[in-house]
Amino acid sequence: MNTENHKKIEETPDEHKATEIKETESVTQHSILLNGEKINYTVTTGTIVLKEEDFEQGEKQKASIFYVAYTKNGESISRPVTFSFNGGPGSSSVWLHLGLLGPKRVLMDEEGQPIGPPHQLVDNEYSLLDQTDLVFIDPVSTGYSRTVPKEKPDQFHEVKKDIESVGEFIRIWTTRNKRWTSPKFLIGESYGTTRAAGLAGYLHQRHGMYLNGIMFISSILNFLTASFDEGNDLPYILFLPSYTATAWYHKKLQEDLQDDFDSLSEILKPETVFFHDIKYDDEEHYYLIKDTINKRSINARFCEVLKFKKDLTLDEFEKIMFGSSINRANV
Repeated sequence: MNTENHKKIEETPDEHKATEIKETESVTQHSILLNGEKINYTVTTGTIVLKEEDFEQGEKQKASIFYVAYTKNGESISRPVTFSFNGGPGSSSVWLHLGLLGPKRVLMDEEGQPIGPPHQLVDNEYSLLDQTDLVFIDPVSTGYSRTVPKEKPDQFHEVKKDIESVGEFIRIWTTRNKRWTSPKFLIGESYGTTRAAGLAGYLHQRHGMYLNGIMFISSILNFLTASFDEGNDLPYILFLPSYTATAWYHKKLQEDLQDDFDSLSEILKPETVFFHDIKYDDEEHYYLIKDTINKRSINARFCEVLKFKKDLTLDEFEKIMFGSSINRANV
């Protein structure tokens, strides 16, 4: 055996081996007055590196997850902890962090728009920190969370891997901070509600971690409810009350409807207009539907189809549908 050549091979760097990254952490102390109580709290911001077992390389780094954790000082491990994230998918947790839940929020006007420069952070009187510790998580490829060098980000851009990576972060943070016996909650927004629902099952089945509750903000668990596609009636039925309530708030409805919100609310119940057990020849209800829908800029003929198509033959259904259209409410 050529010893010299063998030595050269051993000294040659492994170009396929990724450079390992280190975790980071920064800790500061703060206080806030919430509901008349002064709360002293610790802010920990940093990264946690996720790893997987690799057959050839052993433990292998995969991604670095950025987080911001707020913990009340002097509390026992029985204090609740809530893990929070936004949706997108593709959004960091900054919106729930600085817009709703954290001890600081961006100063905005009364319509929820940011005030011009110089921008300000102010104490958030609506923060949940008086009730629970808060951990804001940026999923991979959002905020400051990234895959390690030579790992492809795309592997985390699908439902299963997204849930697994966020779940692994929660497991590691909970273990390191000795919070397994703490009541644990999730708060998700938009696609984050889909993630939270998946995490509830994953954390229980994979890690034996029980959640005490989940909070959904701008929930979407059934994507058909937001897909305005041909043949899918659900969005038109479910968006109608919200559109009308928005128009009522801005005083854009006709005068008789604007002045009688209770009657308007009753009319707009899906079971009242769309799912009431009636027949196609129920003339009174038909005109109620027609009148209600016309006042909200939605084609009445399509409303006929929403309710009555179960009573029609295929030919009758196609005849009514031919040439019909949907006009989304203009509010």
